[in-house]
Amino acid sequence: MWRGPRAEIRIEALEADNRKLREENDQLRIENTRLKVDNQLLRDEIARLKNLPPRPPFRPSGIEQATSDKAVAGSRKPARRRGPKGETGSATRQEVLPARAPPGSRFEGYKDCVVRDLVVRAEVVRYRRECW
Repeated sequence: MWRGPRAEIRIEALEADNRKLREENDQLRIENTRLKVDNQLLRDEIARLKNLPPRPPFRPSGIEQATSDKAVAGSRKPARRRGPKGETGSATRQEVLPARAPPGSRFEGYKDCVVRDLVVRAEVVRYRRECW
């Protein structure tokens, strides 16, 4: 494909502008990093003068581990369960507590209350209180 002399001059000018902009970009990145470090040092100094607690240690985010070749799809751990561990199904003993019901009451079932106690061995007792 034939390009005229004007096109060659324009391409060379664009390449020169591109090089100049890349160099300027590199210098600005270096200066930006330096300013971030200076800013953090000043923040740390202010915190020290105010007797604030120091910054927590920097920990890697783990992105490198997630993108490594070792990571296999589907080998992810199941999500942890949050909240209390309501393990009430393993009662070793069950006791029914009778209630004094007024005359004319009707039986509505039980309310369960599980008590875990440590006697020489672990024992879980379910007390069933009659509800009238």
